[in-house]
Amino acid sequence: MSLIKANTIKPVTAGADLSLQGDSGGSAVDCLNITSAGDVDFSGNTDAKIKLPSAGGIYESDGTTAILTESGGAVTLDNVTLGSSVTGIAELGTWASASFDTIYRATDGDLFVTGYLSASGICGAILYSDSSTPPSVIRVRQEANIGHYQHISVVIRKNDYWKITVENGSGVALWVIRLN
Repeated sequence: MSLIKANTIKPVTAGADLSLQGDSGGSAVDCLNITSAGDVDFSGNTDAKIKLPSAGGIYESDGTTAILTESGGAVTLDNVTLGSSVTGIAELGTWASASFDTIYRATDGDLFVTGYLSASGICGAILYSDSSTPPSVIRVRQEANIGHYQHISVVIRKNDYWKITVENGSGVALWVIRLN
């Protein structure tokens, strides 16, 4: 292994990119390029990894505002605004009420539906959900002889139709929130 200590490393040709390489079993492996504009480019090595030192991280140009830090094996992402194209992170909507025995369609995204029923004896409900209207596939069926309240909760897929029908007892409350 060669070790070079230097205050400054410059590319061979003025204004060119600086390429750093490692050695893997006697053959050179591209690690990264630093472009003449100062950008760090890992495209020469699709398996490149950045290892954060313990209690180290990536900071804004002021050197004190943390972006990505590591401490004790936990990595934290801070001070970041995600663009609208980022998916997979749920942004909950606002709660809205809904009615039993009414057909709805989840047009704005996946939904979480929750509610409860009341009865003095047997209490039950059926949730139907699929891509047709009226929906006919039973996704959840709840029934109990509890003499008081029965809870029902389910996630509805975007663009599916859904309705909750009370079998026994009476519907007390039903709420819906958009998940994404």
